[in-house]
Amino acid sequence: MGRYVHLAIPTAPQGEGANFVNISGISFGLRKNLNSAIAILPEVGVYWYDGQITGVKTSGPGFQYGVMLATSF
Repeated sequence: MGRYVHLAIPTAPQGEGANFVNISGISFGLRKNLNSAIAILPEVGVYWYDGQITGVKTSGPGFQYGVMLATSF
């Protein structure tokens, strides 16, 4: 799954123009249905982060892993 996220923090010192991150990358996961309404989704991802915190620029690679619980009604 491809992802692109822009996250800004308007309540941080110097506002959202100096406090933001752009995240782009890809993740892979599996879906295991536990029953007709609940599934568990383990996932791993590789991303590139580029942004600023209080005006100090930072960028670099990132790795993410986790498990999501999905429900449907």
